[in-house]
Amino acid sequence: MMIIVMMMMMTVIASMMLMMKLNQMMVGVGIKMAEVDAITMVLIVLIVVVVILVVIIMMMVVGRIIQLLVSMTIGL
Repeated sequence: MMIIVMMMMMTVIASMMLMMKLNQMMVGVGIKMAEVDAITMVLIVLIVVVVILVVIIMMMVVGRIIQLLVSMTIGL
């Protein structure tokens, strides 16, 4: 359970860092943030959702592999 919470925290931190990077890039390019704000927010939300889904899938896969390994070791 703690691992999942840690993963969620990591994804949140990563998304925040990504947002900061996007802001810096836009300031660097000279695009006004107000114009692009909605689009970037949607993109960030989509990215975060995808990352969380991937993490959950990875957790499920890892859990299944561990179960298989445990059952094999018990079998031996």
